Amino acid sequence: MDDPRRVRVPWYSQRWHLRYMLPAALFWYGAVAAIIHIRTAPTMAVLAALFCGTFALLFTRIVWQERFPLRKR
Repeated sequence: MDDPRRVRVPWYSQRWHLRYMLPAALFWYGAVAAIIHIRTAPTMAVLAALFCGTFALLFTRIVWQERFPLRKR
């Protein structure tokens, strides 16, 4: 967060890419739902959680980079 390369952007001009936030939220929900079922089917639950968690992290990373850009475009 304290990276000197990051650009300070006023709150009113921040870009939120909603097209990435919805899939990120759905994949996070899928990962949590898979972890809940870990007692009934441990192998499939772990595989589903890894799959959903990977895509959730990718979408979250895109949203984070748009929220806190390292340099101006």
